[in-house]
Amino acid sequence: MKNFKETTDNNRNANLRRRNMLNQANSMRNKLAMEQVYKPSDNRDCWNTMCIIFPQENSAIHADDKIPSSDID
Repeated sequence: MKNFKETTDNNRNANLRRRNMLNQANSMRNKLAMEQVYKPSDNRDCWNTMCIIFPQENSAIHADDKIPSSDID
């Protein structure tokens, strides 16, 4: 029979693995949703802190970009 500490550690590790997998899935889903819903503008030089710049993809979501009303639930 396993002792209490070993069981607790195993449960904690399983929970951490589960949380990691969920976080990875959520971040992938969010990335896909951003790509589909928000058509990024050109990556103009922007100093607005509300804008999100993706330098590696050479794209951006600008605070003044209009989101099509059909994409809003």
